[in-house]
This record gives sequence, structure tokens and C-alpha cells, in this order.
Amino acid sequence: FTTTIPNFIQCAGGLPDGASRCAFLLQMLYEREAEPQQEGIQQWPRAICQLDFRNAFNEDDRAPIMDALCGVASQSYDEGRVQPGDEIKPSLKAARVFFPYAKAMLGTESSLRFQDDRGRAHRMKGTTGVSQGDPFAAFAFCASTQPTWSTVYARSPTTTGAAFMDDSFAEDELPKLLRFMRDAMRAFEQDHKLVMSPAKCKLHMKGVSIDTAHDLVKQCIEADNDLECLRPFLVRHEDPAQDVIQVDGIRVAGVPLGSPEFVTRYVESKRDDILHDLP
Repeated sequence: FTTTIPNFIQCAGGLPDGASRCAFLLQMLYEREAEPQQEGIQQWPRAICQLDFRNAFNEDDRAPIMDALCGVASQSYDEGRVQPGDEIKPSLKAARVFFPYAKAMLGTESSLRFQDDRGRAHRMKGTTGVSQGDPFAAFAFCASTQPTWSTVYARSPTTTGAAFMDDSFAEDELPKLLRFMRDAMRAFEQDHKLVMSPAKCKLHMKGVSIDTAHDLVKQCIEADNDLECLRPFLVRHEDPAQDVIQVDGIRVAGVPLGSPEFVTRYVESKRDDILHDLP
């Protein structure tokens, strides 16, 4: 997960304290300086995005999980570029020992039991994804998504990213990052049946005002019809913290990155939450 993709690291699935490692990596990207201004060329700010999967563990298609673990495609991927019988790349040979277990657990309907808010027990059949909380689930999700991340990052070589399980982050110049986000949304919806809601993502730009950030994103969208799916980024809410576009900071695996004021507000909000929960 840390070496098969040159410009992306999955910090879960084996690394100790992967959440902190992911935050440290994004801190370095956050502090990256912009390229020197070149005369006559528009200078785009660098940006960091957070991609939000909807109900990722429960809704991931089980076929990519088992295909990644056995190393062979059972269905087509990447808009037909990968066909059934093709080798899955990157090859996760060390993970193949888990394939018999995954086949036994995921190759049939799961029996799920849960309690509603009134304490009543219910049973239902599970046919997608893995059970969040199962130690195997995090590993299976990371293995499943690694080939798709490899494809998306290969087509955007200037983009650098890191993830902690289903919390995914990437950094690049704004226009390139927006195209990367569009490609990632399409790839995961087509190959994993995972939906990334644009309205739930975050896009952070350092060193510009919030109005300038909105204007730059709008400029990119209107210059490329293929980015129209990202127009929800421009929606502004009564609470600015709910907006997709941010300029003060971003939260990475529970760690605030950004201006001193942003970090202070975040820590104070967590302090208040803890105090509120105390008897």
C-alpha cells in the first residue's frame, strides 16, 4: 500500500499509527511553496482536496475486493481497458493468502443483525461491502481500492495524495486537482459502485480569500464542460464550515491543518464537545 503507486500512499492496512502518518504527509503538502510567478502565465494556487465516499465500507462492490486479493479480474474495469481474466495491477501478491477467506466470507450473502432506536432486533441480508469494525474489513477495502487509485493517479502524475482507509486526500494546482477529483469520482462509481458526493467533499486553497477561491473554481468549471459535475462545490451555506471550498484549513484524519486561528477553533470545539459529554 505504500510503494506500489509512486504518487500515492495508503496509510492504513498495516502501518502503525497510520492516521498520524497520513496527517504528517498532508502537512508537508500543505506547506509546499507555490512555483515562482512566470510572466504572462496565470499562476494557479495549489489546493488540497478531501474526497468523501458515501457509506464506503458497506457499499463497495465485493467483486473488486476478491479480484484484488486473487490478482485476476472477474469483470471489466477501467471502462473496458481491463477485461475478465486480466491480471489486476498493481499486483498485491502478499495479499493472495487471504483470498480463500475473502471468498468464503464475501462470496455469499451475509446475515446481519442490528437494533433500531427502540431496541428492537432486525435481521437482513448483506450482499455488498464489508462489515465496518471487522479487522479484515479495513484491509479488504484498502486492497480493493488500490488498483483504482493506481489508475487514477497514473493519469494525473503531478497529483500527490495519501489516504487513511476511506479518508482520501490529494494535492496539486487547482485545475489539475479538479480534473483529478472528477476522474476519481467516475472511476469509483463505475468500478466499485461507490458514490462520492461533490457536496460532501472539501477543497482547500491557501493564500487566497474565500471570494477569490470561489471565483477560481468557477472559472475552471466554466472553462471545461467536463467539470460541470463539480458545480455543487460553489454552493455557500449559512455556516461557512459546511462549504466545500475552504481557505482557513482542512481536517486530515482528525488532525487540523491550516491557519493558527483554524487550528485553535478546531481544538476549542473538541474541548467543548468533551466538556459537554462529562457528567
